[in-house]
Amino acid sequence: MFARKVKSADFTASLQRFADLHRDCASRAKHLKLALDALCVQDKRQFMEDYSFETFHLVDELLLQADLTQTAQSVLEAESALWTLEQLLCLVPELVGSGVFFFQSIFPNLSRISRSLI
Repeated sequence: MFARKVKSADFTASLQRFADLHRDCASRAKHLKLALDALCVQDKRQFMEDYSFETFHLVDELLLQADLTQTAQSVLEAESALWTLEQLLCLVPELVGSGVFFFQSIFPNLSRISRSLI
C-alpha cells in the first residue's frame, strides 16, 4: 500500500549495472535483486530468459569467489549465488533442464559449497 514504486530510471540503472560483466559480483547480485523486485512474475520470467547468460555467469562467479572459511563477505556471496540460482530454478527451469547452458560448470562449485557447509 505504501510501498515506493520503482522509477523507470532506477530499474534501467539497476538493469545496466547487473548486465555489466566487469562489475564486482556483489554489486551485480544487489542490482539483480532490485530489478527483480520491480517486476511481476511474468516479467521476471521474461527477464530471466532475456538475461540468462548474465544470470548464470553471476551464479558461477559468486560460487567461484565464495570461500566459506575466510570471511563473512564470502558467506554473503555464496548466499547471493544460491538465491540467484533459486530464482533461475523457480522462474525458468526449462533453461536449466534444456542444456542451453552448461549446468555442469556450476555443479562442482555447488558441491564444494555444500561440502564445506556440512
